[in-house]
Amino acid sequence: GKIKYPRAVDPLIKRLDYENEKIELRIPAIEALGNIGDPRAVEPLIKRMANENERMDVRRASINALVNIGDTRAVEPLLKRLADENEAIRKKAIEALAKICEEETDRKLLTRNLFGEKFWLDPKDPVDERRIKRAARKLKLSAEEIKQRYERLAERYGLKLMWKR
Repeated sequence: GKIKYPRAVDPLIKRLDYENEKIELRIPAIEALGNIGDPRAVEPLIKRMANENERMDVRRASINALVNIGDTRAVEPLLKRLADENEAIRKKAIEALAKICEEETDRKLLTRNLFGEKFWLDPKDPVDERRIKRAARKLKLSAEEIKQRYERLAERYGLKLMWKR
């Protein structure tokens, strides 16, 4: 994966299809596919990410690999993961989508600490007035602008807004 050897893509993809493949081999294969960045890996990685019976670490690694590849085919499946039963997967999906997001302020609004990295929001946790005020203060923007940005983000990512109930 580190040398980005395209001929390795097909054998790595085959590793993903072996249900009994040792986890110690599957996750490095997923990581290598993400590092190589070949679009042939997108569909198999989406399949792993979307499989709710798959191990959590495999699903998270698949999301990371899809972000590294940067193929737009991953956006819709990632959006679906925002409603996943597992909180860690929802947060990983919001992180992946935020990394694709062009607007730095919006990326910051999707994090708990408003720094735009780590500690991603859970899309199922409602955004309230207290968060609006905190974000406005921290980002030096008006509360109204923050609210409008959250409304756009809610349309795109299904965030829950307390004032829109």
